[in-house]
Amino acid sequence: MFDMNAVVETHTIADSCLLAVLERQRLSTSRRADKYTEERIRQQEGDDSITIRKHLFKSGPVRELLRILDSAYAEHKKMTAPWIDRGPRLLPGVMFEKYASTMNEFKEMIDHLVPDIVRNWETLVQADMHERQIHGAKHISRDEYPHDMDVAGMFSIDWRVAPVPKDSDFRVQVPEYIKEKQRQSLQDAVEGVRRDLIQRMLEPVQRAVAKLSIEIGEKGSIFRDSLVENLQDALDQAQELNVTDDPKLAAAIQQMQVVVHGYIGSPDALREQEGHRKQAVEKLSELAGMMQSQL
Repeated sequence: MFDMNAVVETHTIADSCLLAVLERQRLSTSRRADKYTEERIRQQEGDDSITIRKHLFKSGPVRELLRILDSAYAEHKKMTAPWIDRGPRLLPGVMFEKYASTMNEFKEMIDHLVPDIVRNWETLVQADMHERQIHGAKHISRDEYPHDMDVAGMFSIDWRVAPVPKDSDFRVQVPEYIKEKQRQSLQDAVEGVRRDLIQRMLEPVQRAVAKLSIEIGEKGSIFRDSLVENLQDALDQAQELNVTDDPKLAAAIQQMQVVVHGYIGSPDALREQEGHRKQAVEKLSELAGMMQSQL
């Protein structure tokens, strides 16, 4: 017999998502210039507010390792959506295997490269100091670089996942207003996901409109294939990460799919056919206007 007093739980993102955290240790290669250099440039420019920074390891093995660390973080953000707290991000449960495989590949790559960096640290530092000197850097000091004993802990990533909390997860008795706060947090997260995915789709659409609005043959009309590829990539991300069941977001995704698949075509067609290009701009502009109205 049906119990009229039974609590019926509504489905939330806590039932379909995880919280993913990527912890990253990354050497900062930015250093503030010495006071003498900064003062000299301030006098030259007549601006006492100028801050001069110099950068280490613009090339070589250390820079390559830093690029991999940055790529890992970029993929982490690409495969997840924002959560209400800084740090964790929402990962749809259906994407867990893909996420885990991707992050483990980056971790293995980094772990493979770090021992050589640590072992050859002093050689790499001296080479970078020499490279900077060749390119005109002044007042170069070994003190700008970390000590070799500290290097091993400056290049790493690790990841973990946890359940998304919901009000029914409390193991002790708490006031109803605490549970209501948790329910509101989930709703805030849903709104954050919606805005994030709309923004992800909007940005490449706006870039495409700006570039394709320039007539073929005019200065600035040339574009790379990535202009079109980024539209599809943003659409794919939105489709994978749409866990909110928000009808406006679903409509925006559907409309972008219609435009990308029905009016964009190949990059070469957009480069060579002015009529096709103008039609694509018209449809993309309408799409951008619709998306902006939802932010």
